[in-house]
Amino acid sequence: MMAVRKYSAAAARLVLAMLIALSAWVATAGGAYTALADESAPPRQMEHLTRAPVAIMTEEGVYVGWRLLGTDPTDIAFNVYRDGVKLNSTPLTESTNYLDPDGTIDSVYEIRPVILSEEQPESSTTTVWARNYLDIPIRKPADGTTPNGETYTYHANDGSVGDLDGDGQYEIVIKWQPSNAKDNSQSGYTGETYLDAYKLDGTFLWRINLGINIRSGAHYTQFLVYDLDGDGRAEVVAKTADGTVDGGGHVIGDPNADYRNTNGYVLNGPEYLTVFDGRTGRAITTVDYDPPRGNVSDWGDNYGNRVDRFLAGVAYLDGVRPSIIMARGYYTRTVLVAYNFENGQLRKLWRFDTNDPGYGSWTGQGYHSLSIAEVDGDGKDEIIYGQITIDHDGSGLYNSGLGHGDALHVGDFIPSRPGLEIFAVQENAGAPYGYDMRDARTGEILWGYPTGQDTGRGLTADIDPRYEGAEAWAIRGEWNSTVGGLHRATGEKIADQIPSTNFAIWWDGDLLRELLDHEWNDAQATGVGKIDKWDYENLRLVNLLKAEGTLSNNHTKGTPVLQADLLGDWREEVIWRTVDSNALRLYTTTDLTDTRIYTLMHDPQYRLAIAWQNVGYNQPPHPSFFIGVGMEEPPIPNIVTKRGTGSVSGWVTNGGDKRIRDATVRVTIGGKDYTTQTNAHGYFMLQGLPQADYAVLYGTKNGCRPTTMLLGIDGSVERDFNLYCPVTSIEFKPYRTTMLQGETQSLSVTLAPEEAGLHQIGWTSSDPEIASVDENGVVTAHEQQGTVTITAYSIDDQNVKATAFITVNAIAVEELILDRSVLNLLVGTTKRIDALVLPDNAYNKRIIWQSSDPDIATVDEQGQVTGVSVGTAVITATTESGGLTESVIVNVQSEPVAVTGINVEPKAVYVRSDHFSELNPDPNPPVVRLSAEVKPLQATNNDVTWSSHDPEVATVDSLGRVTALSPGTARITARTVEGSHQDSARVYVPIISESFENRNEGDTWGSSTGTAGGVGYLGSQVVTVGGNKVFQLSGGGTGVRSTQKQLSQPVVADTVLIDLEWNVGSPVNSTGAQLSFEDSNGMRYLTLQHLNGNELAYATGGTASNTPITGTPVGTGFTQANALYRVQAALHFDLRTIDLKITNMANEQTAEVKGIPFDEGTTYANNFSRLQFVLVRPGGVTTSWTTWIDNFNVYAYAAEDRPGAPVTPEEPEEPEEPEEPEGHWAKAKLSGTSQAEPGQSITLDLSVTDVVYGFTVFDVVVSYDPSRIEYELVQDGSTWPLADGAYSTNRAHLEVLATAVRPEEGQIRLIASVSGEEHAIQEDGSLLTLHGKVKADAPEGNAQVSILQFEVSRSGISGTVDLTVASTHTINVSSNIPVPQPADKTALAQAISEAENLLNSTQEGNKLGQYPTGSKAELQSAIDAARAVHDRATATQGEVDQATADLNAAISHYRSQFISMVEGQTKITIRDLSIVARYFGTTSSDPDWSEIEVADLFDEGVIDIRVLAAIARMILEDWTP
Repeated sequence: MMAVRKYSAAAARLVLAMLIALSAWVATAGGAYTALADESAPPRQMEHLTRAPVAIMTEEGVYVGWRLLGTDPTDIAFNVYRDGVKLNSTPLTESTNYLDPDGTIDSVYEIRPVILSEEQPESSTTTVWARNYLDIPIRKPADGTTPNGETYTYHANDGSVGDLDGDGQYEIVIKWQPSNAKDNSQSGYTGETYLDAYKLDGTFLWRINLGINIRSGAHYTQFLVYDLDGDGRAEVVAKTADGTVDGGGHVIGDPNADYRNTNGYVLNGPEYLTVFDGRTGRAITTVDYDPPRGNVSDWGDNYGNRVDRFLAGVAYLDGVRPSIIMARGYYTRTVLVAYNFENGQLRKLWRFDTNDPGYGSWTGQGYHSLSIAEVDGDGKDEIIYGQITIDHDGSGLYNSGLGHGDALHVGDFIPSRPGLEIFAVQENAGAPYGYDMRDARTGEILWGYPTGQDTGRGLTADIDPRYEGAEAWAIRGEWNSTVGGLHRATGEKIADQIPSTNFAIWWDGDLLRELLDHEWNDAQATGVGKIDKWDYENLRLVNLLKAEGTLSNNHTKGTPVLQADLLGDWREEVIWRTVDSNALRLYTTTDLTDTRIYTLMHDPQYRLAIAWQNVGYNQPPHPSFFIGVGMEEPPIPNIVTKRGTGSVSGWVTNGGDKRIRDATVRVTIGGKDYTTQTNAHGYFMLQGLPQADYAVLYGTKNGCRPTTMLLGIDGSVERDFNLYCPVTSIEFKPYRTTMLQGETQSLSVTLAPEEAGLHQIGWTSSDPEIASVDENGVVTAHEQQGTVTITAYSIDDQNVKATAFITVNAIAVEELILDRSVLNLLVGTTKRIDALVLPDNAYNKRIIWQSSDPDIATVDEQGQVTGVSVGTAVITATTESGGLTESVIVNVQSEPVAVTGINVEPKAVYVRSDHFSELNPDPNPPVVRLSAEVKPLQATNNDVTWSSHDPEVATVDSLGRVTALSPGTARITARTVEGSHQDSARVYVPIISESFENRNEGDTWGSSTGTAGGVGYLGSQVVTVGGNKVFQLSGGGTGVRSTQKQLSQPVVADTVLIDLEWNVGSPVNSTGAQLSFEDSNGMRYLTLQHLNGNELAYATGGTASNTPITGTPVGTGFTQANALYRVQAALHFDLRTIDLKITNMANEQTAEVKGIPFDEGTTYANNFSRLQFVLVRPGGVTTSWTTWIDNFNVYAYAAEDRPGAPVTPEEPEEPEEPEEPEGHWAKAKLSGTSQAEPGQSITLDLSVTDVVYGFTVFDVVVSYDPSRIEYELVQDGSTWPLADGAYSTNRAHLEVLATAVRPEEGQIRLIASVSGEEHAIQEDGSLLTLHGKVKADAPEGNAQVSILQFEVSRSGISGTVDLTVASTHTINVSSNIPVPQPADKTALAQAISEAENLLNSTQEGNKLGQYPTGSKAELQSAIDAARAVHDRATATQGEVDQATADLNAAISHYRSQFISMVEGQTKITIRDLSIVARYFGTTSSDPDWSEIEVADLFDEGVIDIRVLAAIARMILEDWTP
């Protein structure tokens, strides 16, 4: 018996099945024909599946389930084995599950079929799951950032399955959705959408990045996973665009194209449809997407909502093979296009368009999902597209005409009547029915129920055994309403109380269907998956499963990643994502059932429903037959899963990264040739090949060497091969260019033939000391200036070559800054003038110092000034490069003059910079400079220190240079060293700053039609006026015109300052051209109005309308047309007043009005949210106006930070003594010239890395080879110090105090100090450089330079520097450049091993002992980069060393993120334990809970003895080997 209830006619069918079972059964592993296939119709091609057994540990024993295939004979039985021992005494015929009470977690189960009492050799095995779910690990993409600086994360979204590799088991394809995914109605940028493929054990197969030109959201990416060409392996189909990257790294279209507008929509640029290989993710073929976008407004709006509503599906349009259905639009115009995928190509079958004649009334009938079913009895599928149904040939079958809706279901819901039914809900409140049941064949409404409202959800399933067939119900009210209408399938109402209306699932052991939904948390906007049973007697839900640790998808829709019959018997599995999206959690049932049904995945309608389940608003799958109480025996599917012929497919490449198109591929079998050509992706396919043990594959193309290989044809064979195409010519583009020192640049060459690749090219430089070139054509400019010739040559024939000329120029000095303009000092004393040369990477930063009167004051090469006699002199600093000069007045005194005060200017600075733009922000934060004047001017000690009260907003350096970092207000304080006198300035950093220079012309700045009435719009875009980009608005006509610019977020503060430049233009025939500042509700705080010849006027209150304001003039003389005004409007929300300042930019005339009161009759939202421009039009005239704004800035600050508000002097902070570290304070590093000829100058750079404790003094001894290297010395009595030019310091405030050399021994000792504790060396980097040369008579060989001693000190505490890592450097002295030796990768391998061990032994999270989410991905990226260098045979030692250093830095950075109670710790210690113990007994309701929440290791909201014990165990675990 095939089910728990006897089916009608079951006995007769069983007898018939037994008679023909042997002839129909094909026992091969490859698949079979259906046992009772209808001979009048050809079978459908479907995937071959294994038994997919599953075994799960339960309280009663081990539950085992397996598949009954749609191709199995009806009398098939099964034997179950555990660890090789058969468990059942007679073959199992009543079900496909089994309970083994004696099974264990270590058992292995095997399923063997039995046919006509003979056990078959086919077998399937499985191990035991510990729980009723399987976690499938997945790789979450790294976080991203949009062009306007918004950070987004990723979570796993919709999924689908297919047999991607042809092994009879499903793989899963998931869509990664960014956290900023949008509904089409929402503007804004989104992150890229990714498609990943995994085996069910978590093996990663590939990733496709759809790119920035595919917007992310539920309606944009509808992907299909299905075996479309019958080769036994599923393909993946998706809409693509320029920049899509396939699973092999190949870019489709233009890799640099970016068609996003400033609202984040993609309304321009090409659209493609791509078929990807399921096994590798590589693109097989790409065509232009049909239906195309065309005119955006043709689809129902003009901003990009309805044009990009996509649906997709798979249908057996000819009844035999699957076809692709791609669709666009459903609110208005609707277009569907059908394709076949044959021989690696897409072939269009037909196109249905509601714009075509006869289909005008068919517009607006589509739903947010579709369904595919055979509804009219011809054996060929139809597409149920909402209220319209499209026949298999692309013609309209019928139109029910009830309009757009959200959910529909197709199945045999009324088994007593012939054919299928459709249950659907309607969105149109005016439709005659809010939900209805109709005949799927004709569209006849069988019954319907009026609701008079948007009925958003409905569902149908057999949930009540008292009534025939399925029940159907729909909501009334909110999405999660439990009230609506519950009906019998024939329409009679059962109750107003309804179950959940999300998904339905066969889960437990009976034939009723259960309800799949989620438990929604409105505050967190997340849902946890669950499965419920409907208690039909008490009209309530009874929970069967709550999937703790998972989340549902698609907001309140609450859909799973996927619901399908994936494993075990016919009942369904469900997949949800885990909370962290690091895994997919696949749940399966463990309830026994004696119902035996073939796998639902061999019912074509159900299988097609799995293919379209991810589309639009996901809906549950329904089979083509009724499953429920009283069901008949299911019809045996007319399918075939084995192919009688073979195929060969693959990609042809050039041996590098280029795929070759139009290559000829020929397969010869038994003397017969089968020929095809590769497509644009280099893909080929030959189908219908006879099975053969031996076949010869030939690949050819003109200009390339042919390839031949031997292969066997047994089913579907995939073979990639290379065609080697020798380079015949090389051309540089451009062939001459300039570079700055330190820059890198990739050279571009064009090769012929086009199939040749860069891997066939070698590169040389005529002078690597000026510019070197690597094996990829990347040129690096070095310190030496000059011109080099870069040659690219064919590795096969070095006579085929081309040359480019690279001129390396020095990075010029652009600015010289001195730390003071006046220096006072006493006779006989010395002070240093600190200088800063910009940019930081300028090549020659040397400064020449001069004194106007050395008899009064002298100055050395380091800027050290010494007072000689009383008087005044001028010290001048001149850059050797560029000749920039600055000077300092030096007053030499005989008696000290005390400090009495200090003054900082300016007192207020308003930063303007595109660094704070919403789009393409300038990566460089702006810098402004403050000056401090110590009083009196003659004060001897006029040294000052600078500090910022909010370094997150702005920092300040020792020169008073302020770097603005983030919006807000920073008080910058200068304090005298003597007397601690202080003064402050305020630096206002904007929330938004737009010069528009960083935007493209035509950018609309996110503006939209205003609210003044009508649809009139002032066309707005970025244009260039007088060489300057501005935001211009221009338009007119016979109605009011208005445009608004809404800020991305309303601005709330005590004071909001809007600062912009406004060209008022010259309005024609208008009674008011207005600019207003408004809140988020469109209420006007302030409106400025310009009329030619009238004074600029202002008014408060009201909303935008076609009415001029009755305003107050801002002053006199502000009447000119096209005047450019600077407008500064300060909205004081706490005072409810406005300060307005208008400045005419042409003549600097100013008008200022303070204390303008907010309008008392207007209710404000107390935020600033938008600008609005309105052109008022009087009746009967045509108006026009062109206006523009520039340099738009918005600042927000508290009342105490208003300009002029008193500043409370800050008490000087006592410097904290840093805790003395254990071990070394830093690591030493020597680097510099690595190869030199006799007589050549050399440099050695002394650096420190991994500084853990800052030092102020150091004493270092450097050893060198005196037979080969020499330094310039001067004699000083009995000692030999270095000459001034033999060394230079590389840090501000660092001075070498004394040097000594032992020339015979080859040792240099240097003692150096910084000028003040505040300049302690606490950061990695270079300290000083030694300048020497190779002796003219130096013998060839290696000269070793090493650090013998490196002692450091601070505040009387002494320390050491680690000399074990990089404290030795070798200089190869030779007249000839030596042959490069293979790089030593030992240290890199060790670093990779250390990083991988660290990665595997640590966890992400937000608790003590963990690392922040995303940190592991960051370290993994560093490991991947290091491994790429390690695995590259041609990597140079420099590249290896750099990779080692980069990875070690990444390891250090990763360790630094360790979550501890003690900042800087990289492991848990008793210091953490003592801090946590201080909070013992604290609970989550206590006010200081946030300070200790990271220690709540068990998420119980309390710090108790369990927490302390867990921390103690962490300490011991770290100590235990």
